Amino acid sequence: MVYVPGSGKVRPFWISKREVTWREFDRFYQFPDEQRVDGVTRPSSGKNYLQLSGVPAESMEPGRPVTNLRYHSAISYCEWLSRKTGMIFRLPTETEWDAAPGRGEIWEYCLESDRPPDFAPVLRGKGRMTPPADWDDADPNRPVSTWWFRTGHSQGFRVVRVPGVSATTPTVEISALKGEERTVRTGRSIALYMRVTGEVRNVGARAIDELMLKVYYLDPAGKPHFEDVTSNLTRRATFNVCLPAVRNSAHSGTHPLAPGERRAFAADLPLSMDADADVQLEKFGASVVHLRLAGD
Repeated sequence: MVYVPGSGKVRPFWISKREVTWREFDRFYQFPDEQRVDGVTRPSSGKNYLQLSGVPAESMEPGRPVTNLRYHSAISYCEWLSRKTGMIFRLPTETEWDAAPGRGEIWEYCLESDRPPDFAPVLRGKGRMTPPADWDDADPNRPVSTWWFRTGHSQGFRVVRVPGVSATTPTVEISALKGEERTVRTGRSIALYMRVTGEVRNVGARAIDELMLKVYYLDPAGKPHFEDVTSNLTRRATFNVCLPAVRNSAHSGTHPLAPGERRAFAADLPLSMDADADVQLEKFGASVVHLRLAGD
């Protein structure tokens, strides 16, 4: 990784020199005791799908960059890497990508606010671009999960390590979770998703410098429902993340969360296709992915 020192526009962070490779990603995807949600996209049947789609075999060699993934795959990889190392890994923000050395003029997915305070992937390289509604009519996870180019190939992803480690003591309360079903129409194609909103409050004695939440549906037992389990889109992701507070963001409303402060958040969830016996589409949960206290 490359260390990027602080400046007037960015605080110090580390960013990977290159895209995550298949060798590295496979350690996450093939690990038997870990969550393997949505490892490879459309309809998430692993590398077999990529081969059937005509992706050249040499592009999936161990040392080549991981491509043709959903956004959920990348954030799940970062979450797994954080658990394994005890450090904080995530996708870069736009500000961090702009400050990264040697980034060139290639497209790169970044984690940034499309509709503050809701975070979604954007594309950087030759100008900012949010995923358009017609990015790919075949992807049922629009509008925030598409990881493909219109030209038929996709860019890999890099990771950022935030200085410090994730706090181990919960210091936030999450409340007021509610959802509203929304529709994206592209020609004759219709995709549904759930806009989930809520509120987080810092109940600790220190400000929170960075906070990432995972938002999801609940099953009838009240447990998280991270993926579809019964439809023909098995292992299709049904969660998303949001960052009520994040380092190095160019957008307002993402500054540190002060003690006692409340802040609204929002996340767009792919609509689950599971039956009522497996998921409650009107019940939601949220949990902390990582939390970094100011000054750590």
